[in-house]
Amino acid sequence: MNWLVDTQLPYQLATALKQRGHRAVHASELPQGHLTPDEAIIAMADQDSAVVVTKDADFIAAYEVKGVPERLLYVATGNIRNAELILLVMNYLDLVNDALKDGGLVELDRNGITVR
Repeated sequence: MNWLVDTQLPYQLATALKQRGHRAVHASELPQGHLTPDEAIIAMADQDSAVVVTKDADFIAAYEVKGVPERLLYVATGNIRNAELILLVMNYLDLVNDALKDGGLVELDRNGITVR
């Protein structure tokens, strides 16, 4: 699976996804870096069939109103240490992959995932 990790999440998350054999890009690696507009992130992700991983609720609104991005993993953990976040994502990665293979929205919190 391809992943596009939004800027407010740690770069190490993209690295961990790569170590698990996935293609992952952190928004800081994009030409506009952390200034990349949400619309551009959505367009890039959908072009590459990538999952947008974000804590930004604006992406949920875009998904609910416009159906974009095609694949969205919304991280609803609140404040969390980077290592804990990465461990949480890795623990649920297979379930998230299955839930998003055909598109959709998955919410991840400290208790697990919710497919919406």
